Amino acid sequence: MSVTLLRQIRMLSLVPVLPRKTSVATLRMHLVGSGFDIHRRTVERDLLHLSRFFPLACDDHKPAGWSWSKDARLQQLPSMDPDTALALQMMKRYLQPLLPTPLLQHLQPQFGIAQRLLDEMAGSPQAQWPHRIASIPSGFSLRPPNIDESVQILVNRGVMEGLCLKADYRSLWSDSFQHFTIHPLGLVFCEGVLYLVATLWDYTDLRQLALHRMQHVVMLDTPVKRPPQFNLQTYIKQEHAFEYPSGKTIRLKLRVDDWLARHLKERQLSTDQKMTLTRDEDVYRVSATVAQTEQLLWWLRSLGDSVEVIRPVGLRRQIQKELCSTLEKYQAQ
Repeated sequence: MSVTLLRQIRMLSLVPVLPRKTSVATLRMHLVGSGFDIHRRTVERDLLHLSRFFPLACDDHKPAGWSWSKDARLQQLPSMDPDTALALQMMKRYLQPLLPTPLLQHLQPQFGIAQRLLDEMAGSPQAQWPHRIASIPSGFSLRPPNIDESVQILVNRGVMEGLCLKADYRSLWSDSFQHFTIHPLGLVFCEGVLYLVATLWDYTDLRQLALHRMQHVVMLDTPVKRPPQFNLQTYIKQEHAFEYPSGKTIRLKLRVDDWLARHLKERQLSTDQKMTLTRDEDVYRVSATVAQTEQLLWWLRSLGDSVEVIRPVGLRRQIQKELCSTLEKYQAQ
């Protein structure tokens, strides 16, 4: 499909029905905003050309007003403008793991159209945008695990339709599978892994099941029993469900090197963070109220000798013990 045809289809969709009207200048503004490099005179020529085949009307005012005639039998034009094409490309790039499989399959033709449209409009701002942005995960990234496609399709359906599942599941610490009856409540994509938040059988405690450890999924006709007051966003944000262990808040006190202090001035540990310079040159004391989680431990471990944990004493001793054990391993021949 040529750029000219795409532009004309987009133009027809922008023209209102009488008694409303639009001007050449307004049409040009919208077309330029949609990524079409076009002059006013070209818009006028297109309108005159299209009015030979479509019931378009032009009044005698200055500037002239263009409309579809009142008795025009309009149908929705199967067009895609560059803005929509860009949105679809961004969705495909960044939201694919979170889209239900049936929706993803339904969108595949639109993804193809969007890519072809942006390819044909290579000089437009919308076509350039995907090449000018990037999202980089924090820290060292492992490859995402493989998920059986049939498993993901049925789990997505279970979550969307509110129906129970039967499946074989193997936990991280086990070499064998267990057979579960699952009440799916929601999906969470965390650090490259897709988790199903669910309850099992008639129990009410919430579980997190990694989809790549699941096999032989069967959908049941049994409706899901949702725990009272369950809300996925509350479960994640307020209950810190994916931060292990969760629920305990500590007053963290650290000694940090200058480079880390500069970093923490820009990206604070908490809203009540405090920082003071010590007598030692380029060493700072930092205190903040934080949740004591595995993520916090991973962060502290990753900083090596740029940070020293002062308080709480229990956390300091834990880090100290781990460092001593690590040193022994590196000293062993």
